[in-house]
Amino acid sequence: MRTYWPQVTQGTLKPQRSSMKKKLLDLSEKIDAFTVEVFDVIIDIADALDVPFFVVGARARDWILELGYGIRIIRRTEDVDLGVR
Repeated sequence: MRTYWPQVTQGTLKPQRSSMKKKLLDLSEKIDAFTVEVFDVIIDIADALDVPFFVVGARARDWILELGYGIRIIRRTEDVDLGVR
């Protein structure tokens, strides 16, 4: 199956005016309780080992789009990827 990408023009590269220019999103009250509990455990373990981490991948993107900006996600992924230093 071929995938066709829209042609990139000078106009598409210009910054667009939108609400997505915020620097920080507060998703703390929007993520489900079970996921928050899991992250609490991960944070405790990572802190005890002095290992910084962050959430990456498609699930992080979905949270930002869905919970931060209200954009409905059609193909959702449920796994959570972590970046670890």
